Amino acid sequence: MARVLLAVQSNFPDIRATINVRFDDGVERALQKSKSEYTVTSLLHREGTDPVLQSIQNLLHKLRKKPEAIVDAGGLGIEPMMYLFADTATNVVRKAIGIAHAYAPLASVN
Repeated sequence: MARVLLAVQSNFPDIRATINVRFDDGVERALQKSKSEYTVTSLLHREGTDPVLQSIQNLLHKLRKKPEAIVDAGGLGIEPMMYLFADTATNVVRKAIGIAHAYAPLASVN
């Protein structure tokens, strides 16, 4: 996770904090419900010793504005994950709590 944060900071230096959460359909619906912007990494061209980091670095080269969240959809042997980003640890926790509040009613329906 530290390498992901460092990669994001190399393109967006004001991002200073991240949290990662397992990603699933409920989290995706909660992101949409909370109006959080997110970008999904490509499942194509997974290579190297850290394919998740590589796919995030490839995505960062294409982004024009700083990411609020990046979703790695996972793949063979790779669990789907969401990385939330903010300028401070407090703000990234606030974002995570907002998504958790949006997720809670959705989880009780499933």
